[in-house]
Amino acid sequence: MTNNILFSTQDSSVHVFYELAKILKKENKVDNVSFTLTNNQYYDEWIKKNNEFIEFSHSILKEWELHNISMKEDLNINLLKEYELRLGVNPGLFGAIVSDRRLFMGYKSTFTQDYVRRFNDEDLLKIIQTFLIKIDNLFKQFKPDVVVSFQCVTLTDYLLALFAREKKIKYLNLRPAKINNRVMFASTVNDPPPEISKMYNDIIDNKGNDLNFNEINSYITSYRKDNKLYEGVVKPSLNPTNKLNYETSKLRKIKNLLNRTFEYYYKYFKDNQISNPIIRLFYIGIINSLRSKKVNRFLKDKYIDKNQLKSLKYIFFPMHTEPEVSLLVHGKPFVNQIELIRMIAISMPIDTILIVKEHPWMIGKRSLNAYKKILNIPRVKIARPDMLSKDLILNSCLLTVITSSVSLEGVLLQKPCITFGDCMTNMLPDYMCQRSKDLRSLPSTISNMMNIKVDIKWDFHLRSMLYSIFVFSSRINLYTTLLGRKDRYSENKKTFHDEIFALYNCINKSLLTIEKQDINKSSLIW
Repeated sequence: MTNNILFSTQDSSVHVFYELAKILKKENKVDNVSFTLTNNQYYDEWIKKNNEFIEFSHSILKEWELHNISMKEDLNINLLKEYELRLGVNPGLFGAIVSDRRLFMGYKSTFTQDYVRRFNDEDLLKIIQTFLIKIDNLFKQFKPDVVVSFQCVTLTDYLLALFAREKKIKYLNLRPAKINNRVMFASTVNDPPPEISKMYNDIIDNKGNDLNFNEINSYITSYRKDNKLYEGVVKPSLNPTNKLNYETSKLRKIKNLLNRTFEYYYKYFKDNQISNPIIRLFYIGIINSLRSKKVNRFLKDKYIDKNQLKSLKYIFFPMHTEPEVSLLVHGKPFVNQIELIRMIAISMPIDTILIVKEHPWMIGKRSLNAYKKILNIPRVKIARPDMLSKDLILNSCLLTVITSSVSLEGVLLQKPCITFGDCMTNMLPDYMCQRSKDLRSLPSTISNMMNIKVDIKWDFHLRSMLYSIFVFSSRINLYTTLLGRKDRYSENKKTFHDEIFALYNCINKSLLTIEKQDINKSSLIW
């Protein structure tokens, strides 16, 4: 039995982890539970219906309170240096700031590409100093046996992982496997998780003997035949994904806006997690829609469409949404996508072009000038944003990704891939997927990967990787059912209650696997 468990939550994930914690307690899997919270506004509404949460929790650490405290503190750079020595320089303390878009990116970054700083250097260091002290005290007082987080997108998420590593405490990171609706609790922030890598290597060593690959073969066949999406993803489009809700009456929308605006300025103005509702309305309701039309009109005759692909010799690069954990945590130091596109383009063979495709979430968020910069790079073209990645993969010579799930799609479709960040496919042999560790050797890496010939071993390694993922993960509609995200793809819908119990079984399975493999002995969280 786990004595104490600490959940790191973001917005609505507090509800998911609270319901999970109640089952863990009921089943005598845990004694005490503590939580860290973000988003004061969401919490104030949620706690009205879940007031027993306060008594249920041993400790509750609220990010917005720490932010307020930090602004009144004096900076002690020597104390920060002591923490850096304790917690390690790799991935490093300042990486915690980089991981949190609300600190590292501009105020409007949720709605548009925004790099304008919110905080000066001293304020950033004061913020991380306060968080370090409070989280350190939380570990000393609560003494968690397990730390659980969802992705790694806040300062708190990141620092909890560092402290768990230092104290050799079990760490579980909930994230999607990006296969169907599969999710997992991995023992690391980054991919591939060591428990999946170990399972994969064991299968390879044993040549897959005594394993039933029927489900895996069925998935591969189905994927190669049809277009398969994973739960939570948004479909490609020429138009912005985020839209206003037009189902409610105009009068009600105006009333809600006025209430939210008053509430924001009266109570939540200082909470770094909460966006100004007027700015949100302005961008989602007007600016992004107009901007997408402007971009599409300018690029109309410059877009590469599906009919042109077969006549082109090209490398495919899928862009990421910004800001995103894939870039800020898993893709470091390649947070500047345009510069990486430039590096790939100048490293390609003379007869090759690079085709770039925008991420569906970024439609309307990126300025026309950004696309002009991309097109100003020699031998770089932009694909229509409503094209399927599968079509671009099938006709390409090579894939290049930072940490995109397109690398997984590529190996499924027997296309070699070069990665620049933490990808699940990095566990595969280099002839299938190779991580670029030295940009100076990128030209030779690209040339070698473009000449790879697919052999019979390809699908054996693919099946072994997928088998390991399927065994370790569980089928749960995390984004759509549990987190209530709209405009996302979902499948095999079940009730919230059923999905929470599936999540309970998933975390138990992960804990058993990690204990059996003794994964946390070396505390490899990164």
